Amino acid sequence: MPLRRSISFANVTSMLALIVALGGTSYAAVTVTGKNVRNESLTGRDIKNGSVKGRDIADGSVKGRDIKNGSVKGRDIGDGSLLAKDFKLGELPSGSSGPTGPAGPQGPAGKDGAGGTGGVSATVVRSASRSVTTSSSISGLTVSCLSGERVTGGSARWEPFRSNSSIERSYPAPSTDGAVPTGWSADGVDGSFGDVLTVYVICAT
Repeated sequence: MPLRRSISFANVTSMLALIVALGGTSYAAVTVTGKNVRNESLTGRDIKNGSVKGRDIADGSVKGRDIKNGSVKGRDIGDGSLLAKDFKLGELPSGSSGPTGPAGPQGPAGKDGAGGTGGVSATVVRSASRSVTTSSSISGLTVSCLSGERVTGGSARWEPFRSNSSIERSYPAPSTDGAVPTGWSADGVDGSFGDVLTVYVICAT
């Protein structure tokens, strides 16, 4: 009479143990490393949140384009880790002016300047006079400096002075624009017969 085959609990348990043992060995044999992953084939959704640490990222490998706008907060940046070169011109506000520093040492003496033109060594007053004869006015009475002298000023007056006499004009001669004066002129009116108009010029040497 043939034997009847039956499967016991022990048979099932031993078979499961064998499968698990073989499965564990197979897993170890096909462990995936970085060399098995094609560049740029992994995306953010393939990486568990918080599984990548700073030590897993090479220095300088992360660029600005790799970071989402607004994802980096102030708490993510270490104190003192940013330098002035990390900011664009105008991004940082200007600070208040500092105190005035101490005065520096006196510099060396400068070179002597060019010699100036000769100054006035002496002045002299020259004059000319005319008497009223046939009219009550005298026009264009002029007194001149000598050659080599320079006009520095002038004036005029009536002698004797009367309440109705006046000096209408007192001016350098010639008086045209850009001209170098060589004397002084005056115009007097309302003088009486015999009154004298005197014109003065101050000349410098």
